[in-house]
Amino acid sequence: EVTATEWHSSISLDDIASMVPQNGRCLIIGCGNSLLPDVLLQRQNPPGPPQSLVLLDSSPTCLDQLRERYQQDTTYSTIDTEIDYICGDVTRLSKYFDIDDIYDDNNNNDNDDNDNNNKRGGGLFDIIIDKGLTDAILCGEGWDYLLEKVLYESSRILSKDGSGRYLLISY
Repeated sequence: EVTATEWHSSISLDDIASMVPQNGRCLIIGCGNSLLPDVLLQRQNPPGPPQSLVLLDSSPTCLDQLRERYQQDTTYSTIDTEIDYICGDVTRLSKYFDIDDIYDDNNNNDNDDNDNNNKRGGGLFDIIIDKGLTDAILCGEGWDYLLEKVLYESSRILSKDGSGRYLLISY
């Protein structure tokens, strides 16, 4: 059995989960194999679990562990939340989500036909949770450029009605 790892174990996962809107769309960047998705999925009404939960990490192993956990545990079989797993680069979030209806990306040189075929529809999120990813970025060289890219890309996929939130949990 794989043990889940919490980067910020001093912060209650219930407190973090309470900030995710009911029936909202939630993206956890750098999710690792955290128990935060479990807490979100097991919330009772109100507020209940999010409508959509996207787990993004650069580690296919962590995503496989999460996928296996949710497929094997019958607790999750009755939950209506759509769960999506993305193994990818957090500095290129708009590569994975269809934002073409919202933005005119004529100046974006990163797009190619293959990227567009892999985008998921309705790519706006009510909340993006960064629980330790920024800490990891700050530990490396070139952190300022990478962090700027993460924040820019995040701003592109947050809800545009003013309700979209970026929740940063950092030391």
